[in-house]
Amino acid sequence: MLSIRPVTSRLFARLGKRHLVDAAVERRVIAPPVERPSKPLISLPDEADRTRGHHPDSTPSTNLARLRCEPVRQGESFALRLRDVIIADGTVMARTALSVVAERRRRMLLRSPVEQLDEGTFCSTYVTERYFGHWLKDGLSHELWARDQGSQPLVLTSPPGRVHEPGYRQLSGLAARHVDTARVGELWYLHDHELSDDRVARLQRIRARIRAAVPADGPSHVFMSRGSSGAGRTLANEAEVEAMLTGLGFAILKPETSTPWEIARTLSSARVVISPEGSALSHAVMTAPQGTTLVVLQPPFHLNMIYKTFADALDFHFAYAVGDPVSEDAFVQPLDRLRRLLDIVDRLAQRFGVSDRLRTLPSGSVNQASLVSPSGEFQMPSSS
Repeated sequence: MLSIRPVTSRLFARLGKRHLVDAAVERRVIAPPVERPSKPLISLPDEADRTRGHHPDSTPSTNLARLRCEPVRQGESFALRLRDVIIADGTVMARTALSVVAERRRRMLLRSPVEQLDEGTFCSTYVTERYFGHWLKDGLSHELWARDQGSQPLVLTSPPGRVHEPGYRQLSGLAARHVDTARVGELWYLHDHELSDDRVARLQRIRARIRAAVPADGPSHVFMSRGSSGAGRTLANEAEVEAMLTGLGFAILKPETSTPWEIARTLSSARVVISPEGSALSHAVMTAPQGTTLVVLQPPFHLNMIYKTFADALDFHFAYAVGDPVSEDAFVQPLDRLRRLLDIVDRLAQRFGVSDRLRTLPSGSVNQASLVSPSGEFQMPSSS
């Protein structure tokens, strides 16, 4: 077989400005738009003023809206049904349109052998291919939708270095067919990145599967090390942060050197999870109990509030601290500010009904921390 689809689909897409939605034979609504209230933020009063820039893959206006605790509007989720589609070189190609999902070398012609499939649902996206955290939160929920429809989940061959994927597939019981080059007679293509009520329900089902697969006997306070991952977000004084938190009774979790089973068990009973901003937080989002407080250490030049959206939708509490810059690629978290923040997190946890307390707390610092209400106004917590 010799196919010129890479040339023709690209040509039609450019000349006719056509997208896959234009080539679809059906558009199915998965979930309508929804507006969800935003829970209060937990932070020190001047934290937002310490921000110097936003993560390049985030939207500054969205980050600022999360900081102001404005209601979160999620758009419509939908699926497109396409006929005679070729998946190759990180691209989904209909006859007159295409979508680039992963940056790979693209061939002008396709030669046999090409895998032939009758049907499937394409569950990879640009972000699931780039970031493990998006694969865990987004990709698995796309695959569950496909399973619910009785369709075969199709994903691109996993990127190198995604060592946690097999373990999470085992814990969740979700499997997908990895494809490199394939021709699909009928393909569902998802636009399911919004946190609709339907997707939140799927995430909760996946969380329940993972949590049921491990004992719920982990520590109550956990610090997740970011290790060597995360361009532009290196916590330069991580060893000092770990030492302080160990003294406060935190367990130290290093996801880079842990299996998904070990990660899920460690986070199974966590009430407070601290982590530098980044994909490691997805481990907590998918395995920690509802009601857990996520304490996110934000790099000053790479603010990203995506996990605030997930915290609101999945019933977590959200606290954050902004570090001091070392360079545009690294930051330090001042220990005194983190201790003050943890003081208020611990006191608020008592009101949330959590009995576990930190081993050692600084005294007299509760009046230096604040809650931000949904209206965006600071509220001082009572010390009673």
